Amino acid sequence: MLRIGRYNNSAKQKYFGEDAFKCTQCGRTYRRKKNVISHMKYECNKDPQFVCTICGKATYYRSNFKKHMAVTHQIYMT
Repeated sequence: MLRIGRYNNSAKQKYFGEDAFKCTQCGRTYRRKKNVISHMKYECNKDPQFVCTICGKATYYRSNFKKHMAVTHQIYMT
C-alpha cells in the first residue's frame, strides 16, 4: 500500500493526476469522487462509530471492525 501522506505535493499530483478529488473540510485527496464522498460522510471531523471493547481500537467502517475482530481477537461476526 502506498502511503501518499509522506510524499511532497509533486509526488501526490503525479499519483493522483490532474483529476484528483479533494475534501473541502480537511484537504485530503482521493482518486475517485465516490471515495471523497464516503470520507466526508463517515470520516471527516467525526469520531469512529465502531470501537472494540477488548482493546479500544476504533474504526469508521463496520467491515474494518469485523476484520479487526477476526484477525486480532479470533471473534467472527456476521
